[in-house]
Amino acid sequence: MVRKQTIEQVRREVANCADEDLVHEFDAFFQKQPEICDFVMDCTYPNDQVVGELSLYLSYVTFKTLAVDTGLNDPVPASAIVQACMESQEWIQRIDEMDAEQFASAPTSETGDEPYLLGFVITEVQDAIDDGLDLDDEDKGKVFFVLKTVISSMTASVG
Repeated sequence: MVRKQTIEQVRREVANCADEDLVHEFDAFFQKQPEICDFVMDCTYPNDQVVGELSLYLSYVTFKTLAVDTGLNDPVPASAIVQACMESQEWIQRIDEMDAEQFASAPTSETGDEPYLLGFVITEVQDAIDDGLDLDDEDKGKVFFVLKTVISSMTASVG
């Protein structure tokens, strides 16, 4: 499991990165994780570029965080993404059926393997909305589903 401190460290590093350096970082991310980037773009860009850009940014921070805490460096294969996508759909259905009390008392395996990364995603989406990004419930759900899949496929690839 990644540490909350690592997420905050990576967030600060990305926020303080010069635009030119960030472009190079994203180019490297696309080269290191082509299947992840293709998945994110395929799931988001047909609908809304803003949702796609937010999802790519969150995927990049997730990758950087996992690289620091788990050593993730190898490309995530498409098969891991397909498996994680199916599991994410099932997971979201189970979560939808829980009320708040059930969710709070559920074991980590039922609420998500990476609670800090999922919390990061929720916080970043809310911060983007607070900063004026216009996301409806469908957009928020799309970002969350995509990132849940990205997180699951990346963590499964680590071992």
